Amino acid sequence: MEEKDLGYKNIWNSPSGIPAVEIMLSLLLTEVNKETLSIARLVEATAKIPLKILDIYPKKGFIQIGARLFDI
Repeated sequence: MEEKDLGYKNIWNSPSGIPAVEIMLSLLLTEVNKETLSIARLVEATAKIPLKILDIYPKKGFIQIGARLFDI
């Protein structure tokens, strides 16, 4: 919190990133393996919902006909 608070008034003073994001997928896949989380729910929570929040689903970042993965 102390590091992120540096960016409260000026976002450029805050370090980027989210704590523990590097282990998130392995923890979620462990739950899939234990059958407490479905792979479909994992994909929805980590890919589809963030795209909807950013209002870019299904136009970008999603693999389907007509979707654009990158702006070139």
